[in-house]
Amino acid sequence: MFLRTELRLTKVLVALTCSLILLCRLTSGEAVAQENYIGTETIQSPFGALNFVNGYPTAETSQRLFDQRTFERGVETFQTHIAAVSMFNLRRGSAAIGAKEPWQVLYFPRFMDSRSVWLTMDPNAIYVSTFLNLNRDGPTIVEIPPKMLGTFDDMWMRRIIEVGPTGPDRGRGRKFLIVPTGYNGKLPSGFLTAVSRTSGVWLLLKPELADTKADVADQLIRSKLRVYPLASAHNAPTTAFVDGSGVPSNTVFSDDYSFFENLAQLIQEEPVDAISPTERSYLASIGIEKGKFFNAGSHRTQILALAARVGAAMARANSYASVDLAKWIYPGRRWVSEIIGQSASFEENGYTNIDRLAYYSYLATGNAPAVFLEQAGGDLQRLVTFVDSSGAFLDGAHTYTLNVPAKIPAKYWSATVYDAETRSMLKNGMPFLAIGSHTKPRMNQDGSVDLYFGPKIEPGKEANSIRTLPSKGWFLMLRLYEPLESFYNKSWKPNDLEPIE
Repeated sequence: MFLRTELRLTKVLVALTCSLILLCRLTSGEAVAQENYIGTETIQSPFGALNFVNGYPTAETSQRLFDQRTFERGVETFQTHIAAVSMFNLRRGSAAIGAKEPWQVLYFPRFMDSRSVWLTMDPNAIYVSTFLNLNRDGPTIVEIPPKMLGTFDDMWMRRIIEVGPTGPDRGRGRKFLIVPTGYNGKLPSGFLTAVSRTSGVWLLLKPELADTKADVADQLIRSKLRVYPLASAHNAPTTAFVDGSGVPSNTVFSDDYSFFENLAQLIQEEPVDAISPTERSYLASIGIEKGKFFNAGSHRTQILALAARVGAAMARANSYASVDLAKWIYPGRRWVSEIIGQSASFEENGYTNIDRLAYYSYLATGNAPAVFLEQAGGDLQRLVTFVDSSGAFLDGAHTYTLNVPAKIPAKYWSATVYDAETRSMLKNGMPFLAIGSHTKPRMNQDGSVDLYFGPKIEPGKEANSIRTLPSKGWFLMLRLYEPLESFYNKSWKPNDLEPIE
């Protein structure tokens, strides 16, 4: 009996002792917790010290955090909306040389040269370009000639409908009817009809085959291409052709505060649903909102100006030094694809890959699913390199050679030099910035060809050389027109650029 009572008392004492210990620990912990939130607290961050008093941010810290939020959203806005601001400037640059109306079609019958500052455009292509204005003109008819390749894109460079063998016209030419979103009027039958999310619509065309004679393409385009509003179909304005060949023009977007001014203007012109609510929220947080005048104020202007510069810097790194392994075409070689992934909308795994979208729209314009196809007999594949065989960026002060192996897997091919800053053809004083099938370079006995790039062109190598500029970085694009199976199965691959001095 005594033993049982003693055991019970012992258990009670142990329990009480444990409770006291736990209480002491909780009390001590509570005091520590309270101490953590009493007085001042400082968080060191990359953008300065963040100070809190009794858990609340100081006025200086609050302003610093809000400024940082504006900056970060400005940088992300730059990445996300490169395509839109690129379209805006493409339209503005076209209007500056005379293509102001949809039926004033910008036309390059004698190709483009370096006087046309356009993102990585092909100097071997006969381009046709125009912008529709659905907000003003309503549904618009475009009569497309046969044997054309192209696309209708909206102002965020999203494909509306494609033209050519992979489009609904199957390359035979048809009448297309482009309709603004929300249009409730009666539409006629007999057209290839597509709805655009934006009132601005870009049409880009070129002859279907690389070997199409310039005079044949010219006759086809001038006699068959027509652009006019549906409402004036019976009294349509005459389609005029504005010759852009050899005419100085600039369509490349800026990397300063005006980037946001351009985007703000585009937002005012376009339907509110042209972009998602989340995108609209981000834009509103930096002062860009449909129906409101964009006035950032001097303080926010300085922040956004810096955000534009950093956003552009991020775009360069994303384009020229990205670690996205999907860009690399061949193991052990320095060539990357201008187009990453298999989707013209850059969607994968249920989301839009903003980095890949930014990469493409920083370097190029025009979004058509055909350019994303990987199949023999397709129209065109584009290989890009920014570096030499050692991985060093290409320097205009140095000389390089490129050996292109025999049996180039394409009906035609060309190599073009672009300025790393403008992403347009390098202004080096030469009238033509491409070497390829059309220029007939000197071939080696084994069927390969050696190309040369440097500040000086050696006598006897003129046909195989492109001059670079010592003050300019540059990159090379190798185009394969109607590529063959040996390109896709990678049994053929180009060599890397080799420095020779």
